[in-house]
Formats: sequence, structure tokens, C-alpha cells
Amino acid sequence: MLIELLIFSKMPVGALEEAEMVGKIHRLAIDPKEQKLIGFTVKTGGYFSKTHSVSMTDVVDVDKNGVVINSRQSLLPNDEIVRMNEILKKKFSIIGLKVITKSGEKIGRVEDAVIDTNSGDILRIYTSSFAKRRIFERSQIEKMTFLEVVVKKNMQEARTSLAKTVSAVENEMA
Repeated sequence: MLIELLIFSKMPVGALEEAEMVGKIHRLAIDPKEQKLIGFTVKTGGYFSKTHSVSMTDVVDVDKNGVVINSRQSLLPNDEIVRMNEILKKKFSIIGLKVITKSGEKIGRVEDAVIDTNSGDILRIYTSSFAKRRIFERSQIEKMTFLEVVVKKNMQEARTSLAKTVSAVENEMA
């Protein structure tokens, strides 16, 4: 399922085995190097309750009503999933991240992103600036860091890059 991050980040979480709601998504853990949602934290109670980490590998299903995980046992202490814990400690969020071109031209900031809930991949980002809103597909994203997203300026650059990638894959397969 494709879903926008801002919608996903507010969803309830239910456990399949227990057939009950276990909490709400609290924070998302996005690995900028892989451009992928690797997990999220779940707040299991009221305002002062603890949060627990859930890896995307433990997600059974996502629909418009919420996220379903295997069981309450999928809720792990935040420091148990090392890669996710490192990202959470940096308080990284893709929303609000600066977007620039390879040549350094400022495009704006990330307003939202679309993810594939099966793989966690970020498929596109929505950017906004004072004057414009733009959409960049994954193929147009050059790289993502904890500080910024670098994009290809136009579709011609994206097509050229995609053609090179396809050509390289075809050569490997031959």
C-alpha cells in the first residue's frame, strides 16, 4: 500500500494475535542512506507512557484504519533495534528537511513523502518553497542525508540517470 508519511505517522497500531489495539505511532525511523522507513515507535498508553520500537519487518498489514503487527511481542525496547535507535537518537525527520539540487540551488523543504508500506521505500517527496510546490520521484533523488535531500534538477537529468542504470543492469545480466 502507498501512503503519505504524515498520515502514517498518526495511525493506531493493533496486534494480530491479541486482536486489540496496542497504541499509536509516535515517531518514524527513516534511514536516509537507504531512503527507507525501517520502523517506528509506538506509544502504548497515556501521555506519560513509554514508547516501544517496531521494525517494519514486524508489520503484517497497513490499511486506512491503521497498522497491524504480529503481536505485543513485536513491541521492543527502543535500544534493542540498534540501527533504528541511532536514527531516533538523532531525532531525524524527513519532514522539513532542506531540498537542494546537485548544483546547490535551493528548492525548498520536504512537506511530505509517500512510502510503500510493503518495502518501506520512499517513492516520492513533496516539497514546498515560498513560491512553488514540487514532487520528486525516487529516481530524481540523488541522495538523502541527515541534513538535506539532493535532487536532480529536471526530468532530463532523471531520465539520463535511469537510462544509465538500466544499461548497467542489462550489461550485468548479459
